[in-house]
Amino acid sequence: MLMLGHVRSEPLLYLAMLATGVAWISIMSSLNVAAASAAPGWVHARALGFYLLVFQGGLALGSLAWGSLAGQLGSPGTLTIAAAGVALGALGAVRWRLGDARREAVASWAAWPEPVVLGTDLDHHAGPVLIVRRHRVAAARRAEFLALSRELENLRRRDGASDWSIYEDLADPDLFVETFALGSWSEHLRQHGRAVVADQALLTKLAALSEDAGVVHLVDARALAAARARGASIDPPHAEHP
Repeated sequence: MLMLGHVRSEPLLYLAMLATGVAWISIMSSLNVAAASAAPGWVHARALGFYLLVFQGGLALGSLAWGSLAGQLGSPGTLTIAAAGVALGALGAVRWRLGDARREAVASWAAWPEPVVLGTDLDHHAGPVLIVRRHRVAAARRAEFLALSRELENLRRRDGASDWSIYEDLADPDLFVETFALGSWSEHLRQHGRAVVADQALLTKLAALSEDAGVVHLVDARALAAARARGASIDPPHAEHP
């Protein structure tokens, strides 16, 4: 960019543009691989779509911004500022490396035990579903547990939950009740397959701070009654593929 702005020798400019083209291809490949490796399989397509949307939007907004600046400062000054921005970006890569988004961190991990369901007449499309999980926490660990619960909420919502809350039992201060809802029973079963290896650190910390006091799965009673009346479907939900 500096050469394009300040050098007037055609051979040198050709050499600079050749190097720029090689760098562009290399950087695009690195960004594409990093984007493809940073998301678990169940959300892979959506993550890539969001990445492409941001990338293409950045190109459009960047063209407008740099073109407007060039109209004020001229091409040499604008290219000099752009080169400085690239240099700062390269320094930022030392702190935030693309290699930190590794595929093994988003590999599936069996964090959830299979839910206990009596009978076989459960309609997988019935809902909404409410999950109630109890955690027994000693008084000395209460503050740390509640601090980590913010990360737990993000994890549950990421995997499809809504209306997440954490409650304290007034009759038993050491008992915390976590609740979250999903649209249907099939959505909760899919949630079981959305945990990744990167979640293990958080869940291990929470397990060290608390004792699992049990979990309850609740499905809207009217939806279940209507499903049984019409003949419930017990086909499992479609598996999610990368």
